[in-house]
Amino acid sequence: MENTLRLEWGLTDDLEVDLSSGWGFSTGSVGGTPVGDERGLLDSLLGVRYRILDEAWAPLTLTFGPQFLIPTGDPDKGFGTGEAGAAFDLTLARDWGGLFFAYASAVYEVTPEVDDPVPNSDRSFTLDAFTYAFALGTRLTKRSGVAGTVDEDLHL
Repeated sequence: MENTLRLEWGLTDDLEVDLSSGWGFSTGSVGGTPVGDERGLLDSLLGVRYRILDEAWAPLTLTFGPQFLIPTGDPDKGFGTGEAGAAFDLTLARDWGGLFFAYASAVYEVTPEVDDPVPNSDRSFTLDAFTYAFALGTRLTKRSGVAGTVDEDLHL
């Protein structure tokens, strides 16, 4: 099980920085005996995204950009790769005004030179992964900025 948090900060109307990370929990059983109760920080993604489509003139907002995989997770616990990597993020959003919005994200990651987890192995692999998410969100707060500045809001 993973709990993740994504923070986004708009640098300009069309460019934003985002950070994504989380906390993982893993457990299992063999023959009814609990094994592998592990908890820890996951690998993190730090990147930028550029807005290609804007809801002001398109049916939805579309952003795309490169991400940097930061090895903050513990590979011995199964929560990280132990290596830096690269990713590409494609995000779609639709805001209907008021309290609710829809958000979808797809991320393709590539991590080279990841060590084989088998003990005494000297092999390494290039890992790639595709993750996606969809959420119906709500706007918890919104604060209008001074005329000519950006509005600030907090989403859940």
